[in-house]
Order: sequence, then C-alpha cells, then structure tokens
Amino acid sequence: MYNNDLCGIHDRNCLVMVEGEPLDIVCAADGSPRPSLEISLNKNHTTPTIMALATGIKTPDLIDNRFQPSVYEVYRIPHLTYADNGRNLTCHVDMKHIDSKLILSVTKQIYIEYRPTVAEKVKKIYSGINRTRTVNCTIIRANPMYIHYKINALSSPSLISKEYDDQNPSYYKFDITPTSIDQFRSFNVTANNSIGYDTCTYELIHG
Repeated sequence: MYNNDLCGIHDRNCLVMVEGEPLDIVCAADGSPRPSLEISLNKNHTTPTIMALATGIKTPDLIDNRFQPSVYEVYRIPHLTYADNGRNLTCHVDMKHIDSKLILSVTKQIYIEYRPTVAEKVKKIYSGINRTRTVNCTIIRANPMYIHYKINALSSPSLISKEYDDQNPSYYKFDITPTSIDQFRSFNVTANNSIGYDTCTYELIHG
C-alpha cells in the first residue's frame, strides 16, 4: 500500500502544505483478488465538495520500485484552507475477500502553513496633541507563528512614544503620542511570517 509522502520534515506521517495549494492523495494496492480502496478525511467518507477524483493521471508501472498496483486511485482537494490544518487523511485497503479481518490503512496528518490574518483591517484612532493612545495590531491566526511586525508610513518617528516587548507573537502593542497637527494621518503595521503578510491600517484623527 502506498500514500504520497509530501512531508518536508522528519515526521513521515505529516503532509506539510501551504494554504491555497491543491493536494493530490494517492492510494494504491496490489492483491488477488483485486482489493477495494477507500479514502477518508477525519474518519468521514469523502464527498465531492471536499475532494474530487483527479483525472488524467496515469497509473504508474511501479510504486516506490516495490510493486505493480492492481488498484490505484487519486483524489484531489483543489484548494486547501487553514481549516484543513490537523485533519487526518486515511487510505483504507479492504481485503476481506481474503480474510474477514484484513483491512489495512495508512494515515497522514495535514499540516497547513498560512499567512497572518489580522483582527481589524482598518481602525480609526481619535487623539489630541500630546495625548497618548495605545494601539494593538492583533493576529487571529497564522502558521508558523514566527511573526515580524513593522510600522510603515509614519508622519514622524517621534509619533511612537513606546513599544511593548511582552514576547507575545499574536499581537504588537505600542503607544502613540501626537505632538503636532501634521502627524494626524494614516499609517499601518504589517505582520509577516514565512508564508505572507497582512496589514493593520490606522487612521489617526484629531478630536
């Protein structure tokens, strides 16, 4: 029995993928009489809304240079999302026609990497001259959680009066203290990981 090993780390039971990518799941076996195959997602039978049978894929002559498959099926998840992270894919090979208890299986866990998503895309901040406001750019999901934050388009570097270092990767907190009327304009914070980024945009308003 065979299942594509797409994992890029040492755990061979892990399929490391990136959000938005398609995933082809291959299940193959050999036996006589011909065994039956079934692929399930989280112990539930697959449905057309989750997977579609991939077309145009030729059955290989050999699997891992070990055997010639008598049965070979390929399914496709066309668009992985963050919600697929942690799901289990299982290939079941039913050989009960040989032995009533003979059902073989291989399980892989999907590990999805995805860019940060911020809680608030745009926020208005009301303040006055020499009045301090605390600002948070909060991440509701990201994988991996190694996030770099950067403040952009500041009217003046002195607008940032304090940056908090609390070692929490899920948000970036800082104080702003406008000292002149020209500092009241928009700026943003980008949150980056190895997959991509998202942006918190702030409109600083005098009032």
